Amino acid sequence: EGCEQEGSDVGSQSAGRRKRARSSSAASVTTAPTVSEDSVLGSAFINLVKNKKTWSFTTLEVMKLNERIKESLHEVFLLSAPIVDDLLAGIREYIGALYVLSECVASLDMLASFAATCT
Repeated sequence: EGCEQEGSDVGSQSAGRRKRARSSSAASVTTAPTVSEDSVLGSAFINLVKNKKTWSFTTLEVMKLNERIKESLHEVFLLSAPIVDDLLAGIREYIGALYVLSECVASLDMLASFAATCT
């Protein structure tokens, strides 16, 4: 019984250490800037996260620019979709000839390979 009790005390002590270690590591990864982070990086940065030796953060200006880029990309997709559809419609009528042409190129490539191997 004495050994079991000592072992359980040691186990609870190590569990307490693990909890403290977890809480201390959780405290080092923070999303809100502390006074030291604010003085090092400045107050313009938001979403500060420190992982070991690296920092991740953003600014409101970068977030706004990112949103504008997403909107521009969406517009480009909307404008280019009909053009691509027209291009595909024009190519579809010649698709048979394109298959024959690709087969001829493949045969010619094979013959050239055989000729290079023989010489």
